[in-house]
Amino acid sequence: MMREIDATYGAAVNKISGLNQNQHDALVSFVYNVGPGGIAPSTGIGKALRAKQWGKAADELLKWDKAGGRPLAGLTRRRKAERALFLSKPEKSGYTDSERRWMREYDQLLKAKKDKDRRRVLRRSMTDQRKRIWRAAQTSGWDKADRRARYRSLLARTT
Repeated sequence: MMREIDATYGAAVNKISGLNQNQHDALVSFVYNVGPGGIAPSTGIGKALRAKQWGKAADELLKWDKAGGRPLAGLTRRRKAERALFLSKPEKSGYTDSERRWMREYDQLLKAKKDKDRRRVLRRSMTDQRKRIWRAAQTSGWDKADRRARYRSLLARTT
């Protein structure tokens, strides 16, 4: 399901540069609900995002709470939650800068179906890191959720 969401809804969001993880996640939720046209360059959100006017983009999310021209309480709650996520600072996810860089580059190359050799190098780096995490996790007893999440994320890209 995550791969389908990334391919279908994340693709539109991935075209917008400069987003942090929380902004990206909030927009994927939004696009999943309203469709990729919601962040098109012609919409208020799309214009604000492309101008990197983050506060304005967050405020524009709140305007998408109607069905049949009438505000719906459920959509209002959803948009407020998406806005709050969009404006919140990302928590430390437990990934190293290298891991984030590898995953981002690998995912972009895979999506574009480009540079198999570079993908192979990235997969090897992630596999080695995954093995290091596994060894550390065995000695620690998986007491940290972030180690488990890091391992699973790298595993998904290397198997």
